[in-house]
Amino acid sequence: MFPRGIPLSKRLFDLILTTVGLVLLSPVLLILAILVRVKLGSPVLFRQERPGYKGRPFRLAKFRSMTDARDAQGQLLPDAVRLTRLGRTLRATSLDELPELLNVLRGEMSLVGPRPLLMKYLPRYSAEQMRRHDALPGITGWAQINGRNALTWQEKFRLDVWYVDHWSLGLDIKIILLTIGKVFKREGISQPGHATAEEFMGNLPEKPATKVSAADTSATDPRAAELWQAFCRENPEIDPNTPYQAWYFGDSRELAGELLALVLADKKTATAALGWSIEAEPDEAPVLGGYSVITDFDGTPHCILQTTEIRTLPYDEVDPQFAADEGEGDLSLAYWREAHWRFFGRECGKLGREPELKMPVVCERFRVVYRKEPA
Repeated sequence: MFPRGIPLSKRLFDLILTTVGLVLLSPVLLILAILVRVKLGSPVLFRQERPGYKGRPFRLAKFRSMTDARDAQGQLLPDAVRLTRLGRTLRATSLDELPELLNVLRGEMSLVGPRPLLMKYLPRYSAEQMRRHDALPGITGWAQINGRNALTWQEKFRLDVWYVDHWSLGLDIKIILLTIGKVFKREGISQPGHATAEEFMGNLPEKPATKVSAADTSATDPRAAELWQAFCRENPEIDPNTPYQAWYFGDSRELAGELLALVLADKKTATAALGWSIEAEPDEAPVLGGYSVITDFDGTPHCILQTTEIRTLPYDEVDPQFAADEGEGDLSLAYWREAHWRFFGRECGKLGREPELKMPVVCERFRVVYRKEPA
């Protein structure tokens, strides 16, 4: 009821407001419980273990906003697919958070504090980010009124730690008042291009690979042409005039280097692209048996790949082996689906389309046929 290390004034403030709130909001809670039961079935509440004060776990309660829809392999479908119309409304208005008042009453949470995230995030934090757990987790917080899910994880964590260092009762009152305005404006409900918050994968970039065309790099950057000519000299059966592509993985310097390293370590032997994007840019289509010079973000070539297999499949029919061959994340199909649903969602946005479970995915396998000699 009174957690050790938490200021008494903060705890009494929570208890008074929470008790009054539960009494006043009891009709709303009853109506919402009935709606969730009718629309989504049982259970009405979503319960999950979350890290609390000092990282100690507790059971968080929220109104359910998603179905338990699964694919043929029994894997949960992406959040964007399982999130219902009622669920979107509950999240947009933050009404799904109301059962957390019970967590506040038990002393597991506060009305204001860093949001309780997932247990699996704990080992991914830096020492500075871990300091967000030096306060009780809150229903709302400093990060929530300064951008919420529209912020990057690093930005949110900096705001959380700032709150820990600058807490006062007056600050809590200010955050609660500003939260009411944010809820009515429905700001920052999700990250841009995402139905829900993107998973925190740690402090290194974790995005699915994609090709970024170099638009005939052989003409604009002679370094790719030099590597290609060196490859052809060592393999005289290859015609030096054979067309090839030149590109790098990802959409950032860090990601290009990270995924190139996976390829050079023989951990990544596949990549996927949105079929609709290739229809819009046919020059980027892979060619069976074709060659690609892979560069880093600055255009320095490092290896040559040969495409060994191309299949176009609906997104929801990509298999676990292909997901593992991509070599990213934890190699699971679940990781592949979450990451690529977000990425393909952004690609669809550029094309003026919505992502679909049956959207075409070009699945390409390749092998490394030539590596640049170390300098």
